[in-house]
Amino acid sequence: MDAVVYRTWRDDRAGFLSVAALLLLAAVAWTALVLSMRSSSAMDAMPGRATFAGVLAFSGMWFVMMAAMMLPAITPVVLFLRATQRGRTSAGTSAIMSISFVTGYLAVWNVAGILADLAYLSARSAGDRLPSGSGAVPLAGGGLLVLAGLYQYSSAKFAYLSHCRLPIYRILRDKGEKPLPALRVGAFHGLSCLGCCWGIMAVLFVVGLMNLAWMAALCVLIVVERVSSRGIATGRVIGTLFIALGAFMAARPSCSPPRGSCLPHQCPCPPSPRIHLRSVRSTMP
Repeated sequence: MDAVVYRTWRDDRAGFLSVAALLLLAAVAWTALVLSMRSSSAMDAMPGRATFAGVLAFSGMWFVMMAAMMLPAITPVVLFLRATQRGRTSAGTSAIMSISFVTGYLAVWNVAGILADLAYLSARSAGDRLPSGSGAVPLAGGGLLVLAGLYQYSSAKFAYLSHCRLPIYRILRDKGEKPLPALRVGAFHGLSCLGCCWGIMAVLFVVGLMNLAWMAALCVLIVVERVSSRGIATGRVIGTLFIALGAFMAARPSCSPPRGSCLPHQCPCPPSPRIHLRSVRSTMP
């Protein structure tokens, strides 16, 4: 697929424009996230609000997050989709198919985000009924990080990642000259990516959903896993770090983020993907 993508990038001006459009949308999404962090209304979009407006606000914020983090990773797939249509469809139809593919892809991630929000609301309600000093919430957060790390080593992770890296079969089987097949392929690819990256996204719910440093680091991880020849090995190394961080968080509840996802300045630990020894010492009793 890499050779096909390269030729499409080199020879197809419309394909080049598609890549530029995807990266521009991702840049706009990152800019929107940075600006939203400076607003006092950012907390309105945090997960766990038991109102329709709260779910709607979170859904909008999550959609922007997924556009920022996932659009760079699916750029090669969009190019390959365009390559399969060269000479078979007009430029306008090909552009509509690319939009349909991205729409189906992001729709799956948005539905997954809403379901995660509802699950988070249930977990938070259960946690609020526990004594404040029980330590169950940090233990659950640490356990989720350990689970995410172990998943990086699983055969299911490898199977889903293999499809995300090389979705040739599905694209060639479902290709057509109408937008609907592209929408279906995008949704299927989104489901595969969800199976691949759910653990990585779960980490954000533990370390703080609007922590831009963690978002950027995990975005780089997702892209490296998809496009690098050492992507699988890199993912497993990061999985080991998730396990270590989860064990540390469970062992040191005072270093855990407060109940509920938080903005970066509200999370005592971890402030960024790097955990400095000095900052760890300062949190010790």
